[in-house]
Amino acid sequence: MLTLSMQKTELTFVFSHYLHSHILYGITVNVVSPGPIQTGYISPEGEKAIITEIPLRRVGKPEDIANAVLFFASEQANWITGQLLFVHGEHRMALGQ
Repeated sequence: MLTLSMQKTELTFVFSHYLHSHILYGITVNVVSPGPIQTGYISPEGEKAIITEIPLRRVGKPEDIANAVLFFASEQANWITGQLLFVHGEHRMALGQ
């Protein structure tokens, strides 16, 4: 099992590879890093506990992530590349927890 730190390191490597290999073709590469999103896996009790850690006082919805991805895929973002966008309502998860 990979630790969260190892997974993030691997993601950074893959991201960097795609960024450098696709930019030559005019393809932008960006990453959306979601926070806790209610897709049915978070129990009501878990959601109440998580909400206390989120300044916006709610867990994310799938639409929150979809909107960020749609922006990166739009013409409005055609000069944006190599970015990591946190979509998490200011929720910060500690590494290793």
